[in-house]
Amino acid sequence: MPNRISAVTTLLSGIISGLIALGIPTVYFATAFQHESAVVSTAAEITTRTASNFAAQYPGLWPFMEERLEEIVLRGGGDVPEGVSKKIFDQDMNLVMEIPHDTEFPAITMSKNFWISGKPVGFVVLERSYRPLLKKTAMALLVGLLMGFITFWTLRRLPIRALNRALADLYEEKEKSSAILKGIGDAVITIDKDLRILSANLRAEVILGIPQDVLQGRLLEAVFSTDHFKKSELLSSFFKRVVLQGEILLFPNDIVPTKGERRFLSLSGAPVKDNRGVIVGGVFVIRDVTQHHQLQEEQLKLRQLESLGVLAGGIAHDFNNLLTIILGNTEMVAADMAPGNPDRQLLLNSCESIEHARSLTARLLTFSSGGAPLKEETDISELIQQRCESLLGGSDIKAKYDLPPSLFPVLVDSVQMGQVVQNIVLNAKEAMEAGGELSVRGENQVLDGKNLLQLSPGPYVRISFSDTGCGIAQEDQSRIFEPYFSTKSRGSQRGMGLGLATCLSIVKKHGGDITVESTPGQGAVFHVILPAN
Repeated sequence: MPNRISAVTTLLSGIISGLIALGIPTVYFATAFQHESAVVSTAAEITTRTASNFAAQYPGLWPFMEERLEEIVLRGGGDVPEGVSKKIFDQDMNLVMEIPHDTEFPAITMSKNFWISGKPVGFVVLERSYRPLLKKTAMALLVGLLMGFITFWTLRRLPIRALNRALADLYEEKEKSSAILKGIGDAVITIDKDLRILSANLRAEVILGIPQDVLQGRLLEAVFSTDHFKKSELLSSFFKRVVLQGEILLFPNDIVPTKGERRFLSLSGAPVKDNRGVIVGGVFVIRDVTQHHQLQEEQLKLRQLESLGVLAGGIAHDFNNLLTIILGNTEMVAADMAPGNPDRQLLLNSCESIEHARSLTARLLTFSSGGAPLKEETDISELIQQRCESLLGGSDIKAKYDLPPSLFPVLVDSVQMGQVVQNIVLNAKEAMEAGGELSVRGENQVLDGKNLLQLSPGPYVRISFSDTGCGIAQEDQSRIFEPYFSTKSRGSQRGMGLGLATCLSIVKKHGGDITVESTPGQGAVFHVILPAN
């Protein structure tokens, strides 16, 4: 009997040890290979969408815009993961763009077509070698064999101690996984097959605004409800396709919160399978892409100003020529009249009105190349205070200044920069019709090459104009710098929506930028950033 028990325990120990020896490399390879496939699939999806959008913008021309396409792909798809090569072909199998990496055999290869108006125009091919994975799996096999031998030896002698050690190793692995999830910059949520949240990292708590312990156990659809996100009704089918159908997907639209700050979130999901290939849940990654949208909006503003500049330049020059002729003829007629002639005064009034009309052409020229600033070193603090005092004199608005003498010197066109201050102060004055306070604060700032304003690195001076007025509606904040956009009625006493557009154009030509912060009912803050001399 003891021999039989010994044989049985030896057999059981051998089975357990064999499972460990072969299980470690098998599980490692299966999990890592699934991850590699997910990386290639996600990269293919993003690259295909980016290439499709680019081809739709330049139909017929995109195959000849290799550098531009590569720039868009890199910016839209993020950094190319190490070992992944990207190739884009047109429909005739001609190579349009290639981002090469050394791809050793064997490799994971994925090809996806992209379309314009329902017609295929090209395809994307991605490759990623999994030879390094095989090498690591071989190392895992050696580790597994060693662990199997140790387990066999330990089970034959100290089964309880071996069990405790295994439990300790399991806890350590769990702690490592938890630490990894906490360190990831994106929100990661794991769910079961019933779409119930199993775990969420700290970034998920920050992005969703819900504590981690509250997230656990809640239905994913309840977290992404219509009370929290716009168009969330489309997310239900997205979640089910990932968990029930096993698809690896990127949600086609950005997710926008209904309340709070203006943010854009990108959502991707992948199924989680057990060792039998059965789907047991899913993992979803949420990335904050608000900065990417802000950069796109800045580029759109610049394109609008450039388009307007072409139109404004032509109109301004033609209009100015006509006014010059009218003014010259009017002045000649007035000069021939007697000083006491009442008609002479009417003509002189007309000359004054024509001069005012010519100032309009100067505003239009601000948008064109003819409006280039004539820069000279200027005391920006004195210029601001003079403009503010002249515009706010006699009103119920109190001006408060915090312009230290240590501000960096700046090279600006004092006339154009005075126009910037004037437009911002007048907007603040209109927003505080019942009175209030306008605070003007200046500070030095040094920007690096990764600043969100996409300005050249170096020293800058930031001037902030803060009012206590009615504020700017959230939906209008992204449009206030658009030409001809105005929230006020148009007429002789109101602008035509060119004030802030003029400010942006002037500051851009000085190498700076303008940003705005506002909460409705709590005033607005305009930041003017100018390069220091």
